[in-house]
Amino acid sequence: MITSRLPIWRTNPAGFDKARFWPGATGALTVLFFIPLLGFLLQAIFMMVFDRTSPIHREFHDFTGLLIASPLLSWAALLVAVPMSALLAKKGYAGWGIATLMGAVAGFVGLLLIEGEIVGRADDTIAFVGVGVILALAYWWAIRMMHPTSIGVDFNPSSS
Repeated sequence: MITSRLPIWRTNPAGFDKARFWPGATGALTVLFFIPLLGFLLQAIFMMVFDRTSPIHREFHDFTGLLIASPLLSWAALLVAVPMSALLAKKGYAGWGIATLMGAVAGFVGLLLIEGEIVGRADDTIAFVGVGVILALAYWWAIRMMHPTSIGVDFNPSSS
Protein backbone atom coordinates (compact mmCIF):
# COMPACT_ATOMS: atom_id res chain seq x y z
CA MET A 1 0.00 0.00 0.00
CA ILE A 2 1.38 3.39 -1.00
CA THR A 3 1.00 5.97 1.76
CA SER A 4 2.59 9.12 0.31
CA ARG A 5 0.43 12.22 0.60
CA LEU A 6 1.98 13.62 -2.62
CA PRO A 7 2.77 10.55 -4.74
CA ILE A 8 5.06 11.10 -7.71
CA TRP A 9 4.25 8.07 -9.87
CA ARG A 10 2.39 5.24 -8.18
CA THR A 11 -0.77 5.52 -6.13
CA ASN A 12 -3.16 3.02 -4.67
CA PRO A 13 -5.43 1.79 -7.45
CA ALA A 14 -8.56 3.89 -7.22
CA GLY A 15 -10.30 5.75 -9.98
CA PHE A 16 -13.14 8.15 -10.31
CA ASP A 17 -15.70 5.36 -9.86
CA LYS A 18 -16.81 6.30 -6.34
CA ALA A 19 -16.86 10.06 -6.84
CA ARG A 20 -18.40 9.73 -10.31
CA PHE A 21 -17.74 12.78 -12.48
CA TRP A 22 -16.80 15.27 -9.72
CA PRO A 23 -13.00 14.83 -9.75
CA GLY A 24 -12.80 15.45 -13.49
CA ALA A 25 -15.20 18.38 -13.22
CA THR A 26 -13.21 19.91 -10.36
CA GLY A 27 -9.94 19.60 -12.27
CA ALA A 28 -11.45 20.89 -15.51
CA LEU A 29 -13.02 23.93 -13.83
CA THR A 30 -9.69 24.75 -12.22
CA VAL A 31 -7.93 24.61 -15.58
CA LEU A 32 -10.61 26.49 -17.51
CA PHE A 33 -11.37 29.28 -15.03
CA PHE A 34 -8.71 29.71 -12.36
CA ILE A 35 -5.58 29.42 -14.50
CA PRO A 36 -6.59 32.36 -16.74
CA LEU A 37 -7.26 34.37 -13.58
CA LEU A 38 -3.78 33.44 -12.38
CA GLY A 39 -2.42 34.67 -15.73
CA PHE A 40 -4.20 38.03 -15.31
CA LEU A 41 -2.89 38.36 -11.76
CA LEU A 42 0.70 37.54 -12.72
CA GLN A 43 0.55 39.92 -15.66
CA ALA A 44 -0.80 42.74 -13.49
CA ILE A 45 1.90 42.20 -10.86
CA PHE A 46 4.58 42.07 -13.52
CA MET A 47 3.36 45.30 -15.12
CA MET A 48 3.55 47.07 -11.75
CA VAL A 49 7.05 45.79 -10.95
CA PHE A 50 8.86 45.94 -14.31
CA ASP A 51 8.73 48.51 -17.07
CA ARG A 52 8.14 47.70 -20.72
CA THR A 53 11.84 48.06 -21.58
CA SER A 54 12.84 45.16 -19.35
CA PRO A 55 14.59 42.39 -21.33
CA ILE A 56 12.31 39.71 -19.95
CA HIS A 57 9.14 41.73 -20.53
CA ARG A 58 8.25 40.12 -23.87
CA GLU A 59 8.85 36.54 -22.75
CA PHE A 60 6.93 36.89 -19.50
CA HIS A 61 4.14 38.80 -21.23
CA ASP A 62 3.85 36.02 -23.84
CA PHE A 63 3.87 33.34 -21.13
CA THR A 64 1.13 34.99 -19.08
CA GLY A 65 -0.79 35.58 -22.30
CA LEU A 66 -0.70 31.81 -22.89
CA LEU A 67 -2.08 31.26 -19.39
CA ILE A 68 -4.86 33.74 -20.06
CA ALA A 69 -5.70 32.19 -23.45
CA SER A 70 -5.24 28.60 -22.26
CA PRO A 71 -8.97 27.71 -22.33
CA LEU A 72 -8.90 28.08 -26.12
CA LEU A 73 -6.98 24.79 -26.42
CA SER A 74 -7.19 23.21 -22.99
CA TRP A 75 -10.85 22.26 -23.39
CA ALA A 76 -9.78 19.88 -26.17
CA ALA A 77 -6.93 18.48 -24.08
CA LEU A 78 -9.36 17.94 -21.20
CA LEU A 79 -11.54 15.76 -23.44
CA VAL A 80 -8.62 13.34 -23.47
CA ALA A 81 -7.13 14.10 -20.04
CA VAL A 82 -10.21 13.45 -17.91
CA PRO A 83 -10.87 9.88 -19.10
CA MET A 84 -7.13 9.19 -19.25
CA SER A 85 -6.64 10.34 -15.66
CA ALA A 86 -9.55 8.18 -14.51
CA LEU A 87 -8.01 5.16 -16.24
CA LEU A 88 -4.54 5.87 -14.82
CA ALA A 89 -6.00 6.30 -11.33
CA LYS A 90 -7.78 2.97 -11.67
CA LYS A 91 -4.45 1.32 -12.61
CA GLY A 92 -2.56 3.07 -9.78
CA TYR A 93 -0.64 5.66 -11.78
CA ALA A 94 -2.12 8.95 -10.59
CA GLY A 95 0.88 10.79 -9.16
CA TRP A 96 1.92 14.33 -9.93
CA GLY A 97 4.88 13.06 -12.01
CA ILE A 98 2.48 11.36 -14.40
CA ALA A 99 0.41 14.56 -14.56
CA THR A 100 3.56 16.56 -15.35
CA LEU A 101 4.50 14.24 -18.21
CA MET A 102 0.97 14.30 -19.62
CA GLY A 103 0.91 18.11 -19.42
CA ALA A 104 4.23 18.37 -21.24
CA VAL A 105 2.96 16.12 -24.02
CA ALA A 106 -0.31 18.09 -24.24
CA GLY A 107 1.59 21.39 -24.45
CA PHE A 108 3.83 20.02 -27.18
CA VAL A 109 0.84 18.73 -29.16
CA GLY A 110 -0.86 22.12 -28.70
CA LEU A 111 2.19 23.82 -30.16
CA LEU A 112 2.17 21.46 -33.14
CA LEU A 113 -1.52 22.17 -33.72
CA ILE A 114 -1.00 25.93 -33.69
CA GLU A 115 2.41 26.32 -35.33
CA GLY A 116 2.48 23.23 -37.50
CA GLU A 117 6.22 22.89 -36.91
CA ILE A 118 8.79 23.16 -34.14
CA VAL A 119 11.98 23.81 -36.07
CA GLY A 120 13.69 26.96 -34.80
CA ARG A 121 10.99 27.75 -32.23
CA ALA A 122 12.64 26.87 -28.91
CA ASP A 123 11.02 29.79 -27.04
CA ASP A 124 7.54 28.75 -28.16
CA THR A 125 8.23 25.11 -27.32
CA ILE A 126 9.35 25.98 -23.80
CA ALA A 127 6.34 28.28 -23.27
CA PHE A 128 3.74 25.79 -24.55
CA VAL A 129 5.24 22.84 -22.67
CA GLY A 130 5.52 25.00 -19.54
CA VAL A 131 1.88 26.05 -19.74
CA GLY A 132 0.86 22.43 -20.37
CA VAL A 133 2.73 21.35 -17.23
CA ILE A 134 1.16 24.15 -15.16
CA LEU A 135 -2.33 23.22 -16.37
CA ALA A 136 -1.77 19.52 -15.69
CA LEU A 137 -0.43 20.18 -12.19
CA ALA A 138 -3.36 22.50 -11.45
CA TYR A 139 -5.73 19.74 -12.62
CA TRP A 140 -3.94 17.17 -10.44
CA TRP A 141 -3.73 19.47 -7.42
CA ALA A 142 -7.44 20.37 -7.57
CA ILE A 143 -8.36 16.68 -7.62
CA ARG A 144 -5.81 15.92 -4.91
CA MET A 145 -7.24 18.59 -2.61
CA MET A 146 -10.96 18.06 -3.28
CA HIS A 147 -11.14 14.30 -4.05
CA PRO A 148 -7.98 12.60 -2.71
CA THR A 149 -9.47 9.10 -2.64
CA SER A 150 -10.29 9.28 -6.34
CA ILE A 151 -6.57 9.28 -7.19
CA GLY A 152 -5.69 6.69 -4.57
CA VAL A 153 -4.55 8.94 -1.72
CA ASP A 154 -6.10 7.97 1.58
CA PHE A 155 -8.01 10.74 3.27
CA ASN A 156 -6.63 11.36 6.76
CA PRO A 157 -7.99 14.52 8.37
CA SER A 158 -5.49 16.25 10.61
CA SER A 159 -5.79 15.35 14.27
CA SER A 160 -5.09 18.85 15.57
